[in-house]
Amino acid sequence: MKENDIYLIFGTQFDVLRARTNQISDMRTCEGFVQNGINANYISPFVKRRDNLPKDSIHKYYGVKDTFPINYLFIPYFEGLTAFIYVLLLMIFSFFKIFGKVIRNYNDFDQIVIFSRSVDVMILSIIIFKKILNLKKMCYVHWSHDALTKWRYRFVYENTNFICATNTNIINDLKTIIKSPKPFLNTYNPISIYQTNLDYDKTELRRQLQLPLDKLIIAYTGKVYIGLREIEYILKSAKELKEATFIITGGKPEVVSYYEKYCEEKEINNVIFIGFLQDYRDVQKYQALANILISYYTTQDHLVEYNLPQKIIEYMATGNVIVTPDYKATQDVLNVDNCLFVEAENQNSLTAGLLKLLKDEPLRISLGKQAKIDVKNLTFKSSAKKIIQLIREEKDNN
Repeated sequence: MKENDIYLIFGTQFDVLRARTNQISDMRTCEGFVQNGINANYISPFVKRRDNLPKDSIHKYYGVKDTFPINYLFIPYFEGLTAFIYVLLLMIFSFFKIFGKVIRNYNDFDQIVIFSRSVDVMILSIIIFKKILNLKKMCYVHWSHDALTKWRYRFVYENTNFICATNTNIINDLKTIIKSPKPFLNTYNPISIYQTNLDYDKTELRRQLQLPLDKLIIAYTGKVYIGLREIEYILKSAKELKEATFIITGGKPEVVSYYEKYCEEKEINNVIFIGFLQDYRDVQKYQALANILISYYTTQDHLVEYNLPQKIIEYMATGNVIVTPDYKATQDVLNVDNCLFVEAENQNSLTAGLLKLLKDEPLRISLGKQAKIDVKNLTFKSSAKKIIQLIREEKDNN
């Protein structure tokens, strides 16, 4: 196929007006397609909230410079709405939005690609366009972040042209689920090309954000909610490691208040809670100004066998050392030369690993430096390029 011959419909189940990890990943993946010259259209649910990002500044808040049109699904949402009803509405509203774009490009069915991490966004389009209308020249690509066996997942797995996944462990498990042979592609969970060249001055950042200039800083950036085991592990380590300052970003005001009170009661005096940051570029600053970065998620709220956190590769790009468990899902990008592994869900191991790095500056520098080298080519632009190549090969073979 020729260049610029793909019309990409990028569907997501995540409300783009709320800046969260999944939304960041989706927005930057779509940007990666645009950076490869693809005509990309982004479709996102819309829920009216007081704290929504302003629509006219969406790309800016996500650090997206190569922009694309964003189309909203006005899905009715109200208190008490069950997950089943919401998923059903997502299926229906996504289909009609996609249907409108397909109809407007009816002369070029062979150029249309429907791409999504959500089986619920894709399923009706596959049933109607592929199974009923027999529009076989359209291409369907699922971007899998797990390997589930529910019927609708298996249906989408079987009926997409190929599957992308964020890590090898997902691909290996999908191969045991899917009966029909098809190509697979490992995309990782990468970073923007603009993040590969970030070069912050730690001292200046700390001065701007009024943070200690003379302390080693251990930072965590991510979700924060009451009862999150990862935060509890970090706070217990902070109590033992008084020589360091711990910074935690994320969390609504009431959650931050809860943990600040928790620290006061436990006499933990070296933790600073930043709270939720709407502008994701601000999160990058806290990652950059640290000396050590923590990703210590647990089985409580993640499928650890499949989860490759967005922040892992973002952490690597800072050149700061990472402390994390050795999960299968991260083994594509992490190893003993670019991070410090500690035992999962083991308080003593986490604290000991952090203490080791606090005392060993050459080790911190060595591991962080290697991480920054290893992540240099793990960008959304490069992963999108591989996806596009596979799309063209699939279309040529049909």
